[in-house]
Amino acid sequence: MSMGAFYDRWKDENRERLYNMLSFEFSHTRLMDIVRAPDLMYKLSWVHRFWPPDGVSTDEYIVIPEHVEFKPDVAMFCLLGMGGSYTDFHIDFGGSSVWYHVYKGKKVFFVIEPTEKTLEKFVEWTNGPNRSEKFLSDLMPEGLMKRVEINEGETLMIPSGWIHAVYTPIDSIVFGGNFIHELNITRQLKIYDVELQCSYDDHFLFPSFELTNWYAAFEALERFGSSGNDSLSPHVIEGFRVLAKYLKKWVQRDKEQNENYKVPNIFRDTIADLDKMIDQYDKSFLDEAYDPENEKKSSLKIKLKMNGSGSVSPKKREKSYDKLSKKDGKYVKNIFKHDKTISGRTTKPSGWVKESVVGFESEPGPSSNSNKNFFDNFSPEERKQINDAAKADDGYVKSNGDIIYSSSDDEDITSKISKKKRKLSTKAKDSPKEPKPPKIPKLPKVINQQARILKSFKQLKKKK
Repeated sequence: MSMGAFYDRWKDENRERLYNMLSFEFSHTRLMDIVRAPDLMYKLSWVHRFWPPDGVSTDEYIVIPEHVEFKPDVAMFCLLGMGGSYTDFHIDFGGSSVWYHVYKGKKVFFVIEPTEKTLEKFVEWTNGPNRSEKFLSDLMPEGLMKRVEINEGETLMIPSGWIHAVYTPIDSIVFGGNFIHELNITRQLKIYDVELQCSYDDHFLFPSFELTNWYAAFEALERFGSSGNDSLSPHVIEGFRVLAKYLKKWVQRDKEQNENYKVPNIFRDTIADLDKMIDQYDKSFLDEAYDPENEKKSSLKIKLKMNGSGSVSPKKREKSYDKLSKKDGKYVKNIFKHDKTISGRTTKPSGWVKESVVGFESEPGPSSNSNKNFFDNFSPEERKQINDAAKADDGYVKSNGDIIYSSSDDEDITSKISKKKRKLSTKAKDSPKEPKPPKIPKLPKVINQQARILKSFKQLKKKK
């Protein structure tokens, strides 16, 4: 139906049928000059981050020229609904998130949270023979479905995978759109499986869904493997862990369908590099610092560098070390234990850290797992505790007549102590010495007459 034909029916006072236009995507129309999605969508959307907006491949965007034409234009829809129309329960394609702004009129949503059980019921209902005669909520436990009203001028953000139906009580105009992103990778893939189980036609799937996910993995490796790497939250890591399995599954499927199939050159190393990134993450968290079930209690983020030349970058920790992992908490607490060296000297906290903390290399080798900015690992409060402990330890060393050396000295501290006598020093080794006062010449002794006669007598005696 053309827009003109729809408009004629919209104006009819006596409507023989109700029409609900849901598929007017206006990305390539003049409406783009006056309608803009929420900024959140542009920041998160994989499509907007990977594809050039004008369809011309540039260095600013990672999509290669051969794939520019496959851009999914699904972010800018105009929905025109007549009063009394209804859209039955569905999940937006690809588990995409949705921005939904009621420009005129009103909308009533009936929403159901996506869980294993509710998604199973949804698949059962979708594939059932009498779907149009059953209300999905009747198949669910009582109280799961919620009613949400969106009034004129309000904007709704629909999370990934939520099952929903929409009723239009009065004529309404809505602007909205779909986008997929890295904060919901696992659920997006789960909904993609649900769509395949429901045997949806390709026209009802998120366009270029698999290709977009390939670019997501590729871009993650580029972003987190660069010199100015970005933070990667545990939640996102878990999403890419699941995505790696799907990429392998899709490759296997395509090879079974076509024995000559080859992964595009741009993605040739993506799976191997993604596995490497995840393995590096797992090694850094062998102490179980991250628990997926307890993620909300942890604000830890890890920075990763790939290609062998990088290392695990400093993590932002909670201010109180009581909230750290057992391993990290042990390190912080053990800093205040004073172990003895061979010479009997108490090791300074900074020296203990240099010698004992796992992953610290005073002389980085070719693998360059370097931690030269090691103390950036600690919060300001923890660094203050370490400095206070260092000062207290200096006082302890002085009181025992030892000599204070910096932990950054190149020579071995123990060998230095063995060559020097233990003496009390109130100044640091590197402090400038005060200049010695100039020597004052001694005045000649005053010799009396008796002494002179005695001296002459001794000289005459020697001559004889």
